[in-house]
Amino acid sequence: MHAEHDRHGDSVTQQDRPLPANVDAERSILGAILLLDRAAYNQAAAARLKAGDFSLDSHRRIYSRMRTLAESMRPIDLVLLIEELDRCKDLDTVGGVGYVSGLVDGVPDRPSIEHYVRIVKEKATLRNTIRFADDVATRCYEGCERVEAILAASAEGVRKLQEGYDRATSCGRIRTWEQIPTLDQLPTQEVTWLVEGIIPAGSVVLWAGESASYKTWLSLLLANAVKTGTDFLGRKTRQRPVLYLDRENPLALVQERCSMLGIEGSENFRLWGGWQADAPPMIGDSRLLEIAKTTQPLIIIDSLIRFHEADENSATEMGRVMAHIRSLANAGASILAQHHKPKAEGAHYRGSSDIKAGVDLGFAIAYDEDERIITVGCFKNRFGEEIRIALKPRFGTRAVFDVTSDPAFEHERQDEQTVRGIIAMQSHVSQSQIIEQAGLPAHKTRAILKRGEGTLWWSERGSRGRLDYDLIGTDSSFSAFQTYSSENLKSSSGELNLEGEL
Repeated sequence: MHAEHDRHGDSVTQQDRPLPANVDAERSILGAILLLDRAAYNQAAAARLKAGDFSLDSHRRIYSRMRTLAESMRPIDLVLLIEELDRCKDLDTVGGVGYVSGLVDGVPDRPSIEHYVRIVKEKATLRNTIRFADDVATRCYEGCERVEAILAASAEGVRKLQEGYDRATSCGRIRTWEQIPTLDQLPTQEVTWLVEGIIPAGSVVLWAGESASYKTWLSLLLANAVKTGTDFLGRKTRQRPVLYLDRENPLALVQERCSMLGIEGSENFRLWGGWQADAPPMIGDSRLLEIAKTTQPLIIIDSLIRFHEADENSATEMGRVMAHIRSLANAGASILAQHHKPKAEGAHYRGSSDIKAGVDLGFAIAYDEDERIITVGCFKNRFGEEIRIALKPRFGTRAVFDVTSDPAFEHERQDEQTVRGIIAMQSHVSQSQIIEQAGLPAHKTRAILKRGEGTLWWSERGSRGRLDYDLIGTDSSFSAFQTYSSENLKSSSGELNLEGEL
């Protein structure tokens, strides 16, 4: 059937009847997003509203630019939207500044985004159905195909239209009490380790350290281990594709380090860096979500601050960033985000506490220049005990990282054993007596006592409110960390050499 096109790009049937549309609902959606910023956009995105669902070409272009702002973590306001439209040469096409600014006119204080989106998507489905019917009618008039083929194609087309409409209107949202699963209805799922004890599959992991603490070296070493399925720092790995997103380092440096680590090219290892014409997307970009769903790779982000424009000290803004990262993990990817830490004593990472709240495991990476030791210490672990690994880097024609003992760890272990010995020798020994006999700074002794409470010893209030301590059983293990020393990770030459696996 013959079809003409109006100035907005939508077809009109031969009866010259306009296709179904609700321009007011479309304007209300765009106006609400301008008024309410990301909250309204997130509602529309959650309902799977796409630019193609709008009937007017101008509205499609405006919504597309709003999506660009959202994915780059920028506010969706009038100034930035007009700037983005102008940059893409769309401003005049959509009707100029006057039309865009007029979108907020008549929008209610509390717009019903969900309702408007449903109207727009229903109209889009009707338009698609009419176009499909026109195509079937044209094939029937032409008579070039067998009837059976046309009927089969028609049935398949109707099925797809129905599926698309069901997805568009339900969007997988739970709407009734009965749809919410009970405990026994939940699928059984066990923790699967991508890297044993370090990276659970489908998790979000943070590596935080100061500059020159070997974060990138270790991330590349990890990428090589995962893409090949070989051990990482003496730990078993599960082979998975790896996507390395790098907005931090120049290409020459990445290539040099890959060469020194013995990393070879592979279909399983993709590097998407800022040196490419199409730079890696910011956190929240739909392309990353699609990769997470289809490939389920390990995604390494180097580094976190380069992939968002939020204020890292703002809980609200970083909460949104971490939510985007969590959506990648929920889609099947495993995420390792590199981050910076301040030099302040005791600070594990820089920025809002929502960063720590949004990860499953957090590691602080530090380099001791005097001892020439790298320590990887866990400060958060939702899946088990907090571990600590010590490494000694060696550089020649190849870069090698030997798992070794940590002098600082050894000192802490010795101090804890001193405190334990004092408690073992006396019954109901008081905290003040332990501090006096240990010969350590009082604050350090108190920290050791607190760390071992409930695992190595227990305490109770004695006379005059003093704390008295007694041992729990005879366990002499060091409670602060788990480490991997050269004693149980030696190779035949007497030290662990990872060169053969790099």
